Amino acid sequence: MADAVKKLPSIGNILSTSIEAAKAHAGAYFRVLGPYVGLAILQVIVSSLIPVNQTVFGILAIVVTIATIAYGIYMGIVLTRISYQAVMANKVDEAKAKKDVAKAVVPMIVVGIITGFLTLLGLIFFIVPGIIVGLMFFAAQYLVIIDGVPIGESLKKSKELTAGRKGDLFVKLLVTHLVIGFVYVLAVGITGGVLGGVGSLASEEVAGILAEIGSSLVAMIFIPPMTNISTYIFGHLKK
Repeated sequence: MADAVKKLPSIGNILSTSIEAAKAHAGAYFRVLGPYVGLAILQVIVSSLIPVNQTVFGILAIVVTIATIAYGIYMGIVLTRISYQAVMANKVDEAKAKKDVAKAVVPMIVVGIITGFLTLLGLIFFIVPGIIVGLMFFAAQYLVIIDGVPIGESLKKSKELTAGRKGDLFVKLLVTHLVIGFVYVLAVGITGGVLGGVGSLASEEVAGILAEIGSSLVAMIFIPPMTNISTYIFGHLKK
């Protein structure tokens, strides 16, 4: 029973561990994130060219969008596993992280739909129930992706892992994501402003494209520590 109410690491510990792990294993993170960012940038460029030839670039935009979504699902699984390895063992095994990805896709999507629907339902009833439900099933997707736990069992085990710790979990998730999120928004604003200003010398359209590219590149830097926050907390929920 003592384990069920064990305190999660401090906010400072979560932030420092998440940032250091992202820096120490930057190569592994970027090898997974790079193609996704590349596709996102390509999507922006192709979409801007649709007026030139709606048929050709319209079809190409659809293809790129589908590719981005498909790779995003793959990336979500692999990145989560790499993140967990980095924060909990300080050692990354990329081959292991990429193993049996296909088996995790359907469970991840199903769990996401179930928990998302229940959380939304709870939010309709004065917000607080939705937050409670979201915290209750916080660990479910990580159990599916990282531990390969079946869908039903992942929901049940998530409830057990978060029992008595929802308040602590809420504070740690909220504050740590706000801190990283604030710096991220600031970085996006500065980068977008600079690149947008440079692009405006050519045209408003170029300014928009450069600002989007800048945002994508900044995101590649901030996604690893933000992912690490959740996987690190999940790792300590299991202890």
